[in-house]
Amino acid sequence: MPDKILICSDTHGHIDTIALEIMTTPGLTRIIHLGDHARDAEELEGIVGRTILKVKGNNDFLSYTIPYDSVIALSGGHKAYLSHGHLFGVYYGLEKLAAYAKSLDCDLAFFGHTHAFDDRVVDGIRLINPGSCSWPRGGDGKKSYVILTLDDDGGMGVERVIL
Repeated sequence: MPDKILICSDTHGHIDTIALEIMTTPGLTRIIHLGDHARDAEELEGIVGRTILKVKGNNDFLSYTIPYDSVIALSGGHKAYLSHGHLFGVYYGLEKLAAYAKSLDCDLAFFGHTHAFDDRVVDGIRLINPGSCSWPRGGDGKKSYVILTLDDDGGMGVERVIL
């Protein structure tokens, strides 16, 4: 079954806009929150009535039950590594993140932390950062999230949605 996944990160307590986006985007099969503030994801679950896959970031030290990372199977034979990214020094390069995702047999890695949209391939791993829903930094300075569409044949589409 194809996947249509909303990926967001770095909400930092500002969830009204992303909650509206989740509720008005048709056909979402999954929602992913990549940390800072992971508790926002828990609050969003109550607002939108959906389960949100979540990992915690560097500002989530009190979120004891939320993991720092996760691996998920996706449509089309894809496998994704989820991390906030801070433990891999993503401000200084993406090689460590790509190598770790590759060691887990993942072909995708989703991360946040930099508050800037990114979509590139490093050592055969597609790395996607949705940017920040609340406080963009670097890049073009626009608030954003990502809609990732995966079909059963392995095809992939990445759409950056500007808020």
